[in-house]
Amino acid sequence: MNTIASAQGNAAIAVGNIVGSNIANIFLILGISAVIFPLAVEKSVVLKEIPLSLLAALLLCVLTNDIWIDRDISSHRTRIDGIVFIFFFIIFLCYSFGAVKTIGAVKEHAPEKQHGVVKLSLLAIFGLGG
Repeated sequence: MNTIASAQGNAAIAVGNIVGSNIANIFLILGISAVIFPLAVEKSVVLKEIPLSLLAALLLCVLTNDIWIDRDISSHRTRIDGIVFIFFFIIFLCYSFGAVKTIGAVKEHAPEKQHGVVKLSLLAIFGLGG
């Protein structure tokens, strides 16, 4: 859908679709998950990941608002905007890989919880259905 909208020159629809799906993923999926099972939030999430998410939203507002910032006639997404977002994404990936290495080192000593094949299969089917 986003590719078709962009190819037809409707970049605003593509950007709106991306932002809307991210909002839905964060609030609906996270909210439903929290209602079903309380979620434990680690200190690193509060101190690093939430500010990075807010910074990404602020960056989107700044980069896509050429009318307000540059006093331009219309707002356009440019290659520079895309490069900035790709750079931001690379920074987040580096942070995520570092966090996984740290968590992996901690979890090596913890015993793993074993689940049955039937339970895992049902959870996978339920997740795909959802």
